[in-house]
This record gives sequence, C-alpha cells and structure tokens, in this order.
Amino acid sequence: MKNKILIIIIITFLIVFVFALYSYKNIFTKEIYPFETDKIILKNPKESSSFTLENGFHIEAASDQLLVYFREGVSDEEIKDFVNLIHDHNGYIVGQIPESKVIQIEIEPDEILNLKKELENISYIKLIAYNRIVGEDIFERDMD
Repeated sequence: MKNKILIIIIITFLIVFVFALYSYKNIFTKEIYPFETDKIILKNPKESSSFTLENGFHIEAASDQLLVYFREGVSDEEIKDFVNLIHDHNGYIVGQIPESKVIQIEIEPDEILNLKKELENISYIKLIAYNRIVGEDIFERDMD
C-alpha cells in the first residue's frame, strides 16, 4: 500500500513539474548567438498587431518581434552588449541574416516599444524594424 501511494505521489510530482516547465514560455525558445554561424535562420511570428508609426502610418506586423540591422564593423564586444541588453528586456535572439548583419528578436509584446526606443540610441545599430512577415515556420539555410 505504501508503494502505491509513493508511486502516485511521484507520478503527480512529475506531471506537475513537466506542466510547469511547459507552461514557462521561454523554456523551449530556441535562442541563437548572433553571427556564430553563416546560416540564415528566421523564425516567423505567429501573431500580428497593428502599430502606428511616428509618421502616422498604420502597419500590420509581428506583435512579438523586431528586426535589428547592425552597421558594418560592429565588434564582438558590441554584439555581447547587445545580447545582454536583449536579455535584460526578457527577449531572445531567434533569427539572423549574417551577410546583412540582421538579428531577429523575440520579446513580449508589451516590451516592443520600450526596447525599440532604447535600441534607437545605440550607435552600432543602423535600423530597427517591425517584422511584417507573419507565419508559423522556422527557416534555416546555409550560406554558400
């Protein structure tokens, strides 16, 4: 009888533990480190939102992603600082286009505007754009 109770407790614990891990949004996020590989990796967002730009235009874009374009000659130390800044905002780097020095960031929708404004003041960043492609797959390709 004690063994059955112990088994039930262990199984219950495992179920609760697995559910807790699965529920934690970022535990399964496939994060990459920028430009460690020459592969193009892009993660299509699943949801979109309407944004009003500074010039008054309305666009439909990913509700949880930004694309960051770096200037030529960005240093390894600057990339490291950038990654730390993204993590400070609970964001993740989920894609890249190495040849163009583009990074794809995934972040909570309510943090997008704050992060975008902060990134606009960094000298080694050329452009921050909303990701206007909405889908469900991850695209990965070797650069030849």
